[in-house]
Amino acid sequence: MEKRINELRTQHPSMADFRTKGLLGCLDVIKSRKPYELMAPFNASESEMEIMNKVGAKLRELGLYTFVS
Repeated sequence: MEKRINELRTQHPSMADFRTKGLLGCLDVIKSRKPYELMAPFNASESEMEIMNKVGAKLRELGLYTFVS
């Protein structure tokens, strides 16, 4: 999975840092690299999470178990 994520990161500028621990993976989805700005900030409000909730729903629809925060 790491290899494929790294390939995708070269094609999609919104895919940033990716890290794994066993079968658990974490991918930062960002608005911009400079300054490094996450798509939804830490402890985001419901309205700030709108886009990431849509991303999470699509990933689950495609069969990937996700936790979006």
